[in-house]
Amino acid sequence: MDRQHMRAVYRWIDGEDTVMTFDLVLSGDRVVERTAFFGFTGQMASSFYPFVLLADGRIDFGSDYADEEVRFIRTDLRERPVRLGESMTTQERGEDGRFEGWTYRCIRLDPV
Repeated sequence: MDRQHMRAVYRWIDGEDTVMTFDLVLSGDRVVERTAFFGFTGQMASSFYPFVLLADGRIDFGSDYADEEVRFIRTDLRERPVRLGESMTTQERGEDGRFEGWTYRCIRLDPV
């Protein structure tokens, strides 16, 4: 199957301004395996937080975050189809130590 380079934008379903953007390579509607991809959360012109989507599906915000529970968050993006309207979830450890889930919906999908 052909591979496509795509930019996928996901918006948190409970917040208009919370978005995550991924630059991905897709085979069909799935993220290709064993490859890390760049992404960011926030807006380029204001608050911008770059990250890498690791091959194991975690998002890595980089070594500036000494606390691994803040640096890495789990996502199921690699396990779901990447299509407009499809969702993905992230899991982050809350202040109480328990994992909290966040759902995002794909609102934009553009070739790059």
